[in-house]
Amino acid sequence: MAAQLSKAKQRQHAKKRAAQVDVLARLEGRPAAELVRSAPATTPWLVLLNASYDAGIDGAALVAALAPLAGFVRAEMHLGSRPYSFALFASPEEAEAACEALDGAAVPAWGGKTALVALAAAPPRGLPPRPLADPAAAASAVPGITLFAGFVESPDEEAALLTSAEAAGRAGRWESLAQRRVQHFGFRFDYPLNDVDRAAIDPAAAAADPTTAAAAAVLPDWTHPLLDRYTRMFPDRARPDQLTLNHYTPGGGIAPHTDRHSSFLSPVLIVSLGAGLVMEFRTRIRDAPPSDSDPAGSSSNSNGADVANYGTDNNAPDPAFRTVNIYLPPRSLVVMDAEARYGWEHAIRPRKMDLIDGLVVERRERWSLTFRNVRQRHDPPCTCGFTALCD
Repeated sequence: MAAQLSKAKQRQHAKKRAAQVDVLARLEGRPAAELVRSAPATTPWLVLLNASYDAGIDGAALVAALAPLAGFVRAEMHLGSRPYSFALFASPEEAEAACEALDGAAVPAWGGKTALVALAAAPPRGLPPRPLADPAAAASAVPGITLFAGFVESPDEEAALLTSAEAAGRAGRWESLAQRRVQHFGFRFDYPLNDVDRAAIDPAAAAADPTTAAAAAVLPDWTHPLLDRYTRMFPDRARPDQLTLNHYTPGGGIAPHTDRHSSFLSPVLIVSLGAGLVMEFRTRIRDAPPSDSDPAGSSSNSNGADVANYGTDNNAPDPAFRTVNIYLPPRSLVVMDAEARYGWEHAIRPRKMDLIDGLVVERRERWSLTFRNVRQRHDPPCTCGFTALCD
């Protein structure tokens, strides 16, 4: 496409393209000759020099420009401040044809922006790791994780649940935390005290049977179909008696934590509604020294109320931890049991987008239902063996 421009516009285009190649070389820390080349193509990769989320192009817009081109396989983007992306084609020849078609073209999906495209001299290095989306891969990476996509069986069921969650929100019992709002049902978690308030939330239920705190564990009627489905899947597990309804807007998050061992039994269940996102799981590497982001050398057991020191960039996980990112799609259930529940922290980076299948996807409003079983006074103390996280 650049060849069809006027001579003056070709010179202007070449100047812009060269400037972006210089940026690519600086950020990749390699000479430009090792990164881009002129025809003929020797690899099936293109560098899209001015296509990135920071440049106003999300994953959907990037694919919209590439998908019509013959041989397109996939794109690879960055979350951080890199102004370029990469595209893989089925062959070097198809990559070269795509480069000729796209370089210098005004791309409608990019708001008419002119594409600056180059042939890659070598496959890209250091691409961000993709979050795990396959349930088997997630279970293998984090022992005790079970992921069920489509646990909420239809969009209609999800819409009904969202309507009920929003109605619960209008009841006015929200607690505002650093990056989210929460409501509790059955039992309330007291964040300042960092423990469950075992007093009754439902006074009528407690009055009917004041002999046990569990009488107060009355969860909303609209959650019962989900709990019925869960107990059919896990008939040997007790039915949860506590629910925390979390409401996240784009940019919200929750710091690395384990749900307090002395407050809750295993497992912990999370149902995602409205939108999916990437959840980070991490476990301390044995004998690793404390890091700058974890100076005390100990991990949070406070149900993630504080995100002040938790950054947005999952391309740079804390080296003191083994970190696994798992994509929780909308309508999914994730069960954290055994080691995943007691020996791993989980977190949500406070940012407005995630990297999913190589593409930047903007977050949307998300509601999560976290179901747990309260550790009652008569229950035995936790003997999980994960001393760094056990309170």
